[in-house]
Amino acid sequence: MTVIEVRRARLHHRHGDGRVRARVERALTELDLAEDGPLEAALAGAGIGTEELVVVPRLAVPIRIAGTDDGVGRMAHVWADALATAVVDAVRTGDAVRYRSRGAALEDIVLRAGRGDLRRAWAWVVLGLWPSVADQPGTDVAAGLSHALSAEPRLAPAVVRSWVRRDGAARVRRGLTRD
Repeated sequence: MTVIEVRRARLHHRHGDGRVRARVERALTELDLAEDGPLEAALAGAGIGTEELVVVPRLAVPIRIAGTDDGVGRMAHVWADALATAVVDAVRTGDAVRYRSRGAALEDIVLRAGRGDLRRAWAWVVLGLWPSVADQPGTDVAAGLSHALSAEPRLAPAVVRSWVRRDGAARVRRGLTRD
């Protein structure tokens, strides 16, 4: 299943005709951010799987609608293709964080945060796997790790086992205890 969440979108329109603006706004609605919409198909065509998690902090997607005769459905597909291309570019350039699954995200959190690396905390917050204040200086990493593991209790045991295998029990204990 695909869930696409857009927290904020702005439309800059340069055409003075109100009818064209209305069609463009309908195209945005038809873009359909839900399952089986044109955006899901465009992302799949670009190699982003339906179970993957991709977090992009900001995405500018300029498109040009060639003529005012473009249908609403056509505009939605043009937009979907442009969005998918922009997401793939953001992943490729490191401006986005991509996980193959929620378990992979959790594993990344415990490995990075357990080593004191909080550079991706912004993405973990968006995914609901890290407390929103935890990306601030002076963060209590143990509290963040506890939050992450309790957010996915079914995945936590396997993730902690993997963490112990990679970093050793002593380092894991240090990561889980408060300073």
